[in-house]
Amino acid sequence: MWAEPTNFSFSRWSNRSDFLQSLPGAFRRRINSSKGGVRMSIYHLSIKIISRSGGRTAVASAAYRSGEKLYNEETGITHDFTRKKGVVHKEIILPDCAPQEYYDREVLWNEVQKIERRCDAQFAREIEVAFPIEMTREEQLECVRNY
Repeated sequence: MWAEPTNFSFSRWSNRSDFLQSLPGAFRRRINSSKGGVRMSIYHLSIKIISRSGGRTAVASAAYRSGEKLYNEETGITHDFTRKKGVVHKEIILPDCAPQEYYDREVLWNEVQKIERRCDAQFAREIEVAFPIEMTREEQLECVRNY
């Protein structure tokens, strides 16, 4: 269900103009119009594994990241992170052949925990991305969805 991390290579851009040509049109116009040349924030990418051996549960991790209240059927604990601030966007992306009930976050992660019984089970990969502020929210979401 999760894609393995890809090694990104930036060597294909031999100079500034090659790099700018690879960016979306609206984003490229904002960079070119800024005074003093290109000024761009640095992106951040962190990929972590959520595993049972780390003492974490998939349901608790999903509740925290989404800022929701989810019930863990395995432990009987309700994880309530509805007061958490800073959740800008949350979305479940599944293959077309996945059952419709998996679009419910609580059902999805409880099922993952039922299937993955081993003590060293890897439930999911957390992919944390911080994009440059120069990109619009739509461009940021499109970039993540295309990955």
